[in-house]
Amino acid sequence: FILKFLLEPTNTRLRRMGNKLDCVTERWEEVRCVSVYQSLYCCSCSPDGSQLITCNSDNIYKWDIISFNLQRTLISNRGVHLSCAWSPDGTSFMVGSESKTLDVWNGQDSYHFGSLKLTGQVTCCSWSPDGTRFVSGSSDGRMKVWKNNSFSLLTNILLHQHQINCCCWSPDGNWIVSGSANGAINIFENISHKILATLL
Repeated sequence: FILKFLLEPTNTRLRRMGNKLDCVTERWEEVRCVSVYQSLYCCSCSPDGSQLITCNSDNIYKWDIISFNLQRTLISNRGVHLSCAWSPDGTSFMVGSESKTLDVWNGQDSYHFGSLKLTGQVTCCSWSPDGTRFVSGSSDGRMKVWKNNSFSLLTNILLHQHQINCCCWSPDGNWIVSGSANGAINIFENISHKILATLL
C-alpha cells in the first residue's frame, strides 16, 4: 500500500512509499524499483537531491539517488519510524519514532548526534529554513521547538487536542503550521508563541 509521496528538490523524480520504492522521471517513466519487503512509513530527500532516507518498522535506510544503491542501514531499535527530515544544508537528518524519541544523525557519515525524549509518539518533524531550529509534533498534541546543535528545548506547547499529523515552517521561519487528526490546522507564531489562527 502507498503511504506517502515526495518529490526530489530537482522535481525530476518521484518516490512512492509502500512496500516498494520507486523512481520515475517527470515523464512518468519508471527508472528503478527496489523492493524493501516491509512497509515504509516516511522518507526524505537531501537538499541537493543526491541522497534519500527511508524508514520502516526496524531500520533507517540511506540511499544514493543517482545509482539507487543502498549506502547504509542504521538500526535504531526505536520501533516504527514515523517521521524523518533532512536539514536545509544537508549536514544532518532526524528521525522520529513511536518510542517517543527523536534522533538526529550526521548526514555524511551517519554518526548519531543525539536523542531527544518526548511525551508522545513523534508523528512529524521539520527543520526551520535556516537550520538553527527544528520542530516536532507528537501523538499527544504537543508541539516542541528545539535549538539545533545544543538540542535545548525552546518551546513546548499543547497545540492540539488530537494527534499532530504534520507540521512545516513558513519560508521566513516565523510561523509553524500544524495539522491534527481531527482536521484542525493551527498557525503558530514562533516569536510571540501565540496561535495566530485555527482552521477547521
